Amino acid sequence: MILSSKALKWFFRILISIIVLLILIRLFMPVMISSGIVYWFEKQQLNATVEEVRIDLGEGLFSINGLNVLRDSDQVLNLDQLAVSWSWSDLMDSVVSIPVIKVKAVSFGIDQSEKGDLVIAGIALSNFSKDSSSQASNVDSEEEPMPWTVVLDSLDFSNFNICYRQQAIYDYCAAFEKLGWQGGFQMNLADIGGNTIPFFAKGGVELDGFTLHSNQLKRNLASFDGLRIQGLNMQTSDSIAVDQFSVSTLNLLDRVSDELAGQVTGFEDIQINGFTLNGLQSLTIKEVRVINHEALLITDADKKLEIEEWLVPVSKQEPDGVEVENHENGSFQFAIEKLDYHTDKTIEYRDNSLQPPLMVNLNGIQFSLLGLDSSQPGQNSQVRYSANYGEHGKMNFEGTARPLQQKKSFNLTGNIKGLDLRNISAITREAIGHSIKSGQLDAKLKLQAEKNELDSEVDLSLYHFELKSVSAEDEEKINADFGIPLNSSLSLLRDSDNTIRLVIPVTGDLDNPDLDASDAITKATSEAITAAIINYYTPFGLVYAVGGLIDLASALSFEPVKFMAAKDSIDVTAGKNLGELIKLMNERPGVHLTLCALTNSADRQSLFPETAGIPAEELKLTAEQQAGLLALGENRSRNIKQYLTDRKIDASRLIICSAEHREGEGLSGVEISI
Repeated sequence: MILSSKALKWFFRILISIIVLLILIRLFMPVMISSGIVYWFEKQQLNATVEEVRIDLGEGLFSINGLNVLRDSDQVLNLDQLAVSWSWSDLMDSVVSIPVIKVKAVSFGIDQSEKGDLVIAGIALSNFSKDSSSQASNVDSEEEPMPWTVVLDSLDFSNFNICYRQQAIYDYCAAFEKLGWQGGFQMNLADIGGNTIPFFAKGGVELDGFTLHSNQLKRNLASFDGLRIQGLNMQTSDSIAVDQFSVSTLNLLDRVSDELAGQVTGFEDIQINGFTLNGLQSLTIKEVRVINHEALLITDADKKLEIEEWLVPVSKQEPDGVEVENHENGSFQFAIEKLDYHTDKTIEYRDNSLQPPLMVNLNGIQFSLLGLDSSQPGQNSQVRYSANYGEHGKMNFEGTARPLQQKKSFNLTGNIKGLDLRNISAITREAIGHSIKSGQLDAKLKLQAEKNELDSEVDLSLYHFELKSVSAEDEEKINADFGIPLNSSLSLLRDSDNTIRLVIPVTGDLDNPDLDASDAITKATSEAITAAIINYYTPFGLVYAVGGLIDLASALSFEPVKFMAAKDSIDVTAGKNLGELIKLMNERPGVHLTLCALTNSADRQSLFPETAGIPAEELKLTAEQQAGLLALGENRSRNIKQYLTDRKIDASRLIICSAEHREGEGLSGVEISI
C-alpha cells in the first residue's frame, strides 16, 4: 500500500519530533541528573559537586565523573567515576542486561554510634528507614511484583578506600587496588520477598592489593597481594559452590618496632579446593592447602602475648532481650576431606618472661589431616606431622585422632631425635630451679587418650645430660621432690655412653585445670628413676655403683682440640686428631660425644688487647668482653661439630655444652668426652 502525501507528512513530523526529543534528552538529561544529585545531597545537609554526567542512549552508556561530597569542610565521599552500560535489545523481554559496571577511585567512611545507627558517606541511614516505613504503609500489599530480570556480566572496581569507625573502639580502613568479576549474574525481581535472595551467579572473582589498616595502632592488621575465586556457582544466596579459593602473600598483624620488623604471621599461599555450602546448613571442602607459613610469636617479660595489643576488648554482656543461641549440638555441619600444611619457612616463639629467654624454632613442617567430619565426631581422622627443631633436631608422629569429639581421643606414635636440650634450659630453670648445661634428647612417643583420659608413654634417651642448680635452695627443693639427690639419681642412670634412658608414663585428665605440668613431670621422672635404681643397681651394691660410674665417666675423655689464641678455625693437627675420632665413631655407632669449649687468658688478651698486663685480682671483664669470649668458645664447638657432620657423622651424636672462660694458661680449645 502506498502512503498518501498527508500520511507521509505526519510520519516525518513524528520522526523529527522523536529525533528532537532524543537530542533534547541527550543535551539536558546530564544537566538534570547532575542537578538532581546535588539537590539530593543538599537535602542530607551535604555539599556536592559533579564534574560531568555523560549519557549515550544509542550505545547504552551512562557515567558520573568527579563526584565530591563534603560535610562542612570534611570530605565524606569521593568518586572518580561510575560507569554503567546496558543493552536496549533485551528490554522488550523485561530483561535489564548490563554488560559491565565500572567504579573507579572511591573513598568514603562508615560511622556507627553507640546505639548502632549507621552514617555512610555522611548520610544517616536512620532517615531512610523512617521514610521507607511511612511510604510502605501507603503501598497496597496486593501490588503485583515487578516482572523484571537483571543480568550483569562483569564488574570492574579499582582503588577503593573505605573506613569504619565506632566511637573509640573500632577505627579501621580497608583498601584494595582492583576488584573484578567475570561471568554471569542474574536476579529475578519478581521473586524478591522470600527467605533467600533470588539470584544466580557463575564465574570468577579477582581481588588485588588488599589492606586492612588500624588507625589506632597505625599499622596494617591484614594484607594480601591477590585473592582468586574460580568456578563460582551460586544458585541462591545460601547455596554456593567454588572450584578453588586462593589467597597469595597474606600477612597478618604488622609490627612496628626498632628491634623487630615484618608481621606476626604470614602465608605465601592458601588454597581451598572443592568448596560447597548448602542452605547455610552444611559445608564440605575437598582440600585445604596452606603453603609456606611463617610466624614470630612473642611473650613479654610480664607473660603477656604480644598479639594482645592487636585485640579489641569485647564486652561479654549480651543486650537485654537477646537470646544467645546454643551451638553445642548445633545443626551446622562441615567436612574437610584433606588438610595439607607444609612450610619451608620458620615458626618461632620467644618467651621473654623466662631467663634466659626461651626460643623455640620450628621449620620444615609437614602436617596432614584426613577425614574431618562434624556429623561423625566419633570417626577417626588420619594425622601425620613432621618438623625440624632448631639446627639439627627432628620430630614426627602419625596415627589417628578424633578432634571434633567432645571428649578427645587419639592414638599416635612418633619420634624425637637430636633435640638440643639447652634450648629449653629456661623452662627447667623456672620449673625445677636447674639449668641445663648440656644434653641431647631422643624419644619414642606413644600418645594415647580415650575420651580425655591420657594413657601415654614417653621413652627417653638423654645423652650427656648435665643439670646445674641455680641456688642451694632450689637444689634442696628438687632433691626433696625426687626423694633422693637429683644429681646422684642421674648418675645412677647413666650407662657407659653417659646416656640416661627413661620410660615415663603420662596419665591424667585432659580437661583437668589443676594439672601442673612441672609437678607431673617431676613425679613421673622420680618414679622412673626409683624403679630403675631398685631393679638394676641394688643387687650390685648402691655405693659401689655410684663410685664406679663417676670414675668411669671422668676417664672416658679424649685429647682436646687446641686452637690458636682468639682463633676458631681447625688446623692440620686438630684435623688429624678429629680423624681418629671419626674412626671411633664409625666403629662404635652407639657412642655420643660432648663438645665443651674453654677460653683462657691468651684468648682474652688477643681479643681485647686493652686488658693485657692487668693483674688477675684487678681484672674485671665487661659484659661485652665476656660475651665475646663465650661466642669464641661456642664457634669452636660448632666448627668441630660441623667438621664431623661434613664427614658423615650424625649430628644427633654430637652434643655441645655451654662454653666457659677460665683465666690462666689452661686449655684454649674444646674438651671431648663420651
